[in-house]
Amino acid sequence: MKQFLAQRFSLMFGAILVLAAGGAQCYADSVSITDPYQGQNNSGSGPASLGADVIGLYAEFDIDQIVFTSITPGNITAQIRFNHALPNTLTADTSLQAYSYPGVTLPVADLLFDVNGVIEYGVPLVSHDSLTAGALYQVQSVYTSDHFLNGSGYFWRFGAPVDIDPAGAVLLNAGSAPVTTALGGAEVQTVLSFTPSSSFWNDLTTQGLSVHFASAVCGNDVLDGRITATPEPGSILLLGTVLLFGATALRKKIRREPTSASISLDPSVPSK
Repeated sequence: MKQFLAQRFSLMFGAILVLAAGGAQCYADSVSITDPYQGQNNSGSGPASLGADVIGLYAEFDIDQIVFTSITPGNITAQIRFNHALPNTLTADTSLQAYSYPGVTLPVADLLFDVNGVIEYGVPLVSHDSLTAGALYQVQSVYTSDHFLNGSGYFWRFGAPVDIDPAGAVLLNAGSAPVTTALGGAEVQTVLSFTPSSSFWNDLTTQGLSVHFASAVCGNDVLDGRITATPEPGSILLLGTVLLFGATALRKKIRREPTSASISLDPSVPSK
């Protein structure tokens, strides 16, 4: 009898674990990271502007927001909204071509993710240095804005992490080619999508990832935030409901089982 109940309990508990595992894969659909100066033309030039939201031309460098529209074990999708204008115009440049100034070239920066203050992952918006646009990379080191502008005579946001250093970078997922559309004026939206590696997902779910993006490698505008992946309340409720249902059903099953027949060895006592 005990063995029978143990088998029934094992089967029921296994079913509960399967349902619970399925429910735990539901995560928040959308996470937004916005620029504290969103919508403000707080720009300037020269040393006094280094504390401003945007250093230099607002139409070229201002960042609006990043919206993660999907955060699941099978897909990470991010929409990045920022200004990127055609040269000498206020018109959006969906090709994201690099800005050219005398002596320097400033391409759009990469989307970077750090774990406990150390950048571990990156996704290029445009291909560079043998790195493919839209692909997820494990990162050994990154370039800062100083790498691109030291000795140039320009002002920029010093020491901002902006680009994957290709040395030691490991491809984790090919992703899909980012798609950039014009939103009006100089504003564009780039959408990138990739499948997170097991290490990326583990870091995201256990401790969260900090997000860094610069509209160009000068770091003239930067956006920093944080994303985590935790089960939605509905998933937790589902798990609790399944466990409660399983326990109740098991109790009813035990109560309904007939007691085992007993056999007496004393012939004067009738067997039951």
